[in-house]
This record gives sequence, C-alpha cells and structure tokens, in this order.
Amino acid sequence: MKKSLLLLATAFIGLTAAAAEYVTAGDGTTYSFSSLAGIEGSNVTKEGENTFIVNDDFTVTEGDKFILDQGATVKFADGVRIDLDGTTVLDGGESRTLLTSTSTNAHPKGIWASGPDDLTVKNVDFEYVGLAAHNATFNEITNCTFTKANGKLSSVAALNLAQLGAKYHVANCKFTECTCPAIGAGANILTETTIEDCELFDNNTDNTNKPQINFTVGGDKDVIIRNCTITGTGRDKVGGIAVSNMTVAAGTNRVYVENCRISENRYGITAIGPLYIEIRDNVLLNNNHDSNPMSGGSGISLTGYNYGQDGIISGNHIEGHLWGITLIQCRDINCGEVDNPDSPGLNVFKDNGNNGVAYDLYNNGANTVYAQNNTWSVAEQTEAEIETVIYHKNDDSKLGEVIFMPAHDPDSVEAIEADNSNAPAEYFNLQGIRVDEPVSGLYIRRQGNQATKQIIR
Repeated sequence: MKKSLLLLATAFIGLTAAAAEYVTAGDGTTYSFSSLAGIEGSNVTKEGENTFIVNDDFTVTEGDKFILDQGATVKFADGVRIDLDGTTVLDGGESRTLLTSTSTNAHPKGIWASGPDDLTVKNVDFEYVGLAAHNATFNEITNCTFTKANGKLSSVAALNLAQLGAKYHVANCKFTECTCPAIGAGANILTETTIEDCELFDNNTDNTNKPQINFTVGGDKDVIIRNCTITGTGRDKVGGIAVSNMTVAAGTNRVYVENCRISENRYGITAIGPLYIEIRDNVLLNNNHDSNPMSGGSGISLTGYNYGQDGIISGNHIEGHLWGITLIQCRDINCGEVDNPDSPGLNVFKDNGNNGVAYDLYNNGANTVYAQNNTWSVAEQTEAEIETVIYHKNDDSKLGEVIFMPAHDPDSVEAIEADNSNAPAEYFNLQGIRVDEPVSGLYIRRQGNQATKQIIR
C-alpha cells in the first residue's frame, strides 16, 4: 500500500512539473528570443552566445510585438509550436537566423504567425520546422530556405499560406526535401499570391498525392507562379504545380505560370475546375513518373469538369511525358492561333507518348481547340504527320477538333530562337532540342529573353 501511494505521488509531481504554455500580456511589449530567455517560465532558455532553446510552446499576444534575433540559432524541442499573434518581424539579417530542431529525434512544429499587421519573413533558414503565414493583410517571405520540414505544423505545406483574402509574395526562397509539399494553401483559401524566383527540389518526400506547389485560385485576385525551378526525383505521386478551384469560387480566378523549369515529377502543371490560366514560356521535361498513364504523366493537364476552363498555352518546351498536353472538358484553351498576338503558339513538343503511341495533344472534350504555329514531335511538320501525335475529332467523333495547321517549322536559326525565346539559360541545337553538354556545331544560347548564336568547338 505504501509503495502504491508513493508511486502515485511521484506521478502527480511529474505532472505538475510539466511546463505550461507561456502567453504574453498584450500590453505593447516587444519580445525576442533573447528577452524571453530572461523571463522565468517563458519556455525559452539561452545556450551559448547566440543560441536559444524553445522547450515548450509560447504565444506572443495581439498588442505585443515579436522581433527575431539576427544571426541566432534557435532550437525547437519536440512538438513545439510558437504562436505569434501580434506584430511580427522575422528578419535574420545578413548573417541569417537558423530555426531548427533540438535533435534528429525531435519533431517540432514551427511558427504560426497570425497577427493583424503585415508579416515580414526574410533571411531565415527553416530546418525541420514549418511556417504558417496567417497574417490578415500582406505576407512577405523572401530569401528564406525550408529544408526537411516535417509537416507537423501543417500537412498542407512547409510554407502554408493560410489566410483567406490576404496577399502573399514569396520570392528567392529554396525548398528542399520537405516531407510535405513546399508551398500550399487550403482548397478554400483564396489569396492574391505571387511566387517567383524560387527553387524547389524533391519536396513531399512522404510521396502523398500532392504536388510540390499546391494552390487554389484567388477569386478576383491573381495567382502568379514565375521564374521557378521545380525538380523532382521520380516519386510516383508527387506532381510539379497544381492549381484548383474545387469550391467553384466566384471571380475572375486568373492563374499565370510563366518561365518555370519543371522536371522529373509525376506531372508538370495541372489545373482543375473553373478558372482562367495562362501557361507561357516554361520548360517541362520528363514529368512522367506515374506507372498508370490514366492517372498522370502529362506535361500540362487541364480539367474543367462541367464548368469548363479557359486560357492560353504558348511558348512552352514539352518533352518526355506520357502525354504532352491533355485537355479534359475545357471550354476555350488556345494553344496557338494565327494572327492572335496573345496566343502565338510556338510550343515545342518532343517524345511525348505511352504504350508505343505518341501523344503531343489530347483533346478530351467537345470544344474546338486552336493549336497552330507549334512544332510537333514528328520528322516533318506536315498535316499527315502531325495528325499522328494529336488525338481529337478525327479519332473519336464525340470529341472536338484540333486545328493545328499551319504548323511552325523550325528550319532556321531564327525559328529556333523564337521557339525557345524564354527558355532558361541552356543550349539548343538547330532542331530545337535541349542539350546539357554542348558539342561541336552551331547552337542557340538562351538567357531569359535573349538569344545569341554560338559556335561550340
């Protein structure tokens, strides 16, 4: 009996000794990790000159302010989440600040920022931890890295853009080997968002059915993804970019994907539901890592369902997919039309197909699709040969026609320059085929919108 009572008492002491979440008073005080380390019960301790340990959750209340210690290393214990409900500035400075885990066995959550003012996050390295940017107005996330984020804060993404109606700008950030998608928002979170000049590599290592960038539309505000590199490692469930309007949100719902390089994913770019999308000047390579062609493997896949979908596909290099472009129940997707300056075509297709059949463009809908002035993956740009890589009314009377003549025949240096006018800085030979290691001959050197002829010896 005495032994049982002693054990019970010991257990009770252990429970009462556990740390409680620290919450600031909301009286206008400015906090940082260094100031919190000097407050008893804050759950923050100092270790060394500029290293801090966050041992348990804490909240900075609305009315207070939190400023990041520049150049610091901050280690989060297992399960720790920091809530920043006041004014927040997370600027790591030129020396940068590292937010990481106390050990490889700990699984911290990260930072949930949801204040009423603008949010600034820059020069911060997030390692194992995530960030939910939930501020009500403008959220600026620049020059940050997200490495091996564990998805414990949010399974949506390492960087969760979580505030309905807010504005986001994500620029010059790197996302590497996160267990969840890199950047994402919930299906009902409509935001005005620009993602640009970012590098993504092998995110969603858990290999769930989510892409590296997973987004919804913005209502009457635009969603723009441009100048990004999105590289996979052949995971069979992880796509490149997906944008959807699953809630059938009202508004213009305009989406722009421009000047991106997307390679080695399950698919390249997909859009689902009623929206308007422009896909311009991207390089899409080998996004074919789906064992079932009926469920993935497209360079570009657009699905309108019963609502239709509108947009323009122009100036893209689409190579090595199970399907080049698939259009499913779309309304008005223009892939190139003579005398239409907004949709000049100039898409280049190469080696797209599955099960021994070439598929550059599959029109799986009843509407007519214009796809003129493109270069198709056939030896000669003739009507008879191009017909073999397009699936449309001529193959199934229930489908709409694809109007693809005249084609663009790149038989000159000038034509190749036009075909690849916005490709990343790489070499293209006179047939328009990208080569990673230039060999002898005459090539076109692409750098942004500039093209120069170079003789490689």
